[in-house]
Amino acid sequence: MFRWLSGRGASQRQVNLQLASITDADWQRTVAALPFLQGLTAAEMTELRRKAAWLLASKSFNGAHGMDVTDSMMLSIAAQASLPILALDTAWYEGWTEIILYPGDFLIPRTEVEESGVVHEYMQEASGEAWDGGPVILSWEAASLSGDSPGVNVVIHEFAHKLDCRNGEANGMPHLGGSNIRSTHWQRVLDASFNAFEQALATVENAIPHNIDSESPQA
Repeated sequence: MFRWLSGRGASQRQVNLQLASITDADWQRTVAALPFLQGLTAAEMTELRRKAAWLLASKSFNGAHGMDVTDSMMLSIAAQASLPILALDTAWYEGWTEIILYPGDFLIPRTEVEESGVVHEYMQEASGEAWDGGPVILSWEAASLSGDSPGVNVVIHEFAHKLDCRNGEANGMPHLGGSNIRSTHWQRVLDASFNAFEQALATVENAIPHNIDSESPQA
């Protein structure tokens, strides 16, 4: 109990019990609804299932605005959230304890201060939010569509923020301590990968005929 309250995660026994409670039918149904997982090897899929069990055993899931959180919903969130740490230690997700689900988008109070000192306060609609040291907040409507919207995944997006916050602030640079990866090397790989992605995207977009809507299924 005190381990859970500290945000350090579940014991190995708790993880094993949670893993045993995930039936093959439930797991296959979850994976089938998330096409982006289809490229994983059998070994990677086994590890993803283990990481999902750890997350389920380590975090509390709570519904907001009358949301009734079911086992299948929790398993879907856990499977998606486990992908960013597939090759990492679960310690990357320690230090916090709660995942909150809203039925749909929710409002977040924001404050902006102009250079002149004028303060603007407003409410921003969001489908996800990750607090440093606090919960991950998700819209189930957005999370449940992750398998139907290639390139858009609110769960992975918000849990990537959690990895970022391990460095103390959300600045796009994760904490690399203990990974044997130099920050300069990480930055070079990230820049090269992002540039290659942008070039590939431009190639695809340029190949779409002008008479076809670039956002259509035909494109």
